[in-house]
Amino acid sequence: MVFKQKDRTILKTLRNNARTSLTDLSNKHGIPVSTVYERVTRSIPDVVHKFTARLDFAELGFNNRVIMVLSSKLNKRENLLKVLETARETNNLVRLAGGSDFYCEAVFRNMKELEDFLDRIHTMIKSKQVYHVIEDLVIEGFADY
Repeated sequence: MVFKQKDRTILKTLRNNARTSLTDLSNKHGIPVSTVYERVTRSIPDVVHKFTARLDFAELGFNNRVIMVLSSKLNKRENLLKVLETARETNNLVRLAGGSDFYCEAVFRNMKELEDFLDRIHTMIKSKQVYHVIEDLVIEGFADY
């Protein structure tokens, strides 16, 4: 789908703050409210999966955020997938190609919780790489649409 400049402008603003009102969008970009409404209700729903809130996990007491790149043991991929999909610690889960099976971002209150989690899945994984997230540098940065 190719977007007109007005659509891109509205989308970029909504990606920065999904709660921006139609009136604020109209005022900020000099687009009539009726046009903003039409774009938001007709064009944008085709590409927006959902509007969501980004949480500060540290403020919620989850001070350990990790990214795990996991390869499953032979015939254990579906079992591992079920565990990762349903684990309360999983924040984001992506299936990979190219040697590893899953990219899993998870949050934990402390290192013990992380180690307990890894113990729960160790019989299903062939290899793992665990990276501790220090800070987010770019989130939802892609803007070439």
